Amino acid sequence: HGQNYTIIPFNLSEYEKVSYNYTYYQPIKDVVHTKEYLDKALKGYQHIDEAIYQDKNLFVTNQNAARNSMIDIGVSTGEDWILPWDGNCFLHPNAYEALYAHLQEIPESKKYAYTPMNRAQYNEDVLTDGYQPNLIEEPQVILRHSAKARFHPLLRYGRRNKVEFLQRLKIKGPWDRWSPYLQWEKENLGPFF
Repeated sequence: HGQNYTIIPFNLSEYEKVSYNYTYYQPIKDVVHTKEYLDKALKGYQHIDEAIYQDKNLFVTNQNAARNSMIDIGVSTGEDWILPWDGNCFLHPNAYEALYAHLQEIPESKKYAYTPMNRAQYNEDVLTDGYQPNLIEEPQVILRHSAKARFHPLLRYGRRNKVEFLQRLKIKGPWDRWSPYLQWEKENLGPFF
C-alpha cells in the first residue's frame, strides 16, 4: 500500500544466548525438581513456568520494546503524534481523517491520547458501509512527540504489557479488575510498578 515501515531484526544467535531463568521464582528452592511440580499438582505451577521462560519469551515477543522503538523513530523523524499500535491494526481512510482532525485540536500541553479498538473477525466487514464496531478491546495509545512515558520493556506479551501503560495513564477499563501482577513480577520487573 505504499507505506513506510521499519523492520526490527530477530537475531537467532542472540536468542540462543538467553537462558531459562530459575531465579525469578524463589518461594521453593529448586522448585522444578519437586514431586508436586513434576506431577503438576503444585498450585500455580504454570506461573512457575512463566517465570522460568520469561527471558526467552520476552526476547521473542517483546512488543513493548518494539513500541518504544517506534516511539523513538517517530520522535527522531519529527512526527507530531506517534501511534505505536498493536500489530494488524488499520484504519479506514475516513477513520484516519477523523483521527487526524481530532489530534490537531488537542492542546500542546496534552501528551497522550487513545482510541478505542474493535477486533473484527473478518477484515472485509470493516470495509462495508454501515459497519458498527464493537469497541470493547484495549484502546490504542497515541503519544505526542514530547511525551516522556514509555512502555514497560520487561513485560512480555500475555502479561498485560500494554495494560500497565494504560493504568499509568489512568485509562479505565476492565483490566482494572484483573488479578494483580504475580509476586515474582513485582520483585523482578520494576521500576514501573
